[in-house]
Amino acid sequence: MSELKLRKLYSFVAEMRKEETRPRILASHAIADLIHYSQTTRDPLLPSPLSKADRKDDPFTTDRQGSCLDTCTIS
Repeated sequence: MSELKLRKLYSFVAEMRKEETRPRILASHAIADLIHYSQTTRDPLLPSPLSKADRKDDPFTTDRQGSCLDTCTIS
């Protein structure tokens, strides 16, 4: 085996050993964690079906007070 192929093989084996030590969880546990997070964390961009969306919680809302959007005219 050539020296280059042997180095590549050793490198691949080292990467696989690192991958083997990486912690893993079951898919069902990961999905349960995602469901729990989405149920307990409020997203200001998604309106709640039980309440009116509050614009002050929306980080992408533009603050129109003090701006020139409503009061300025171009002549």
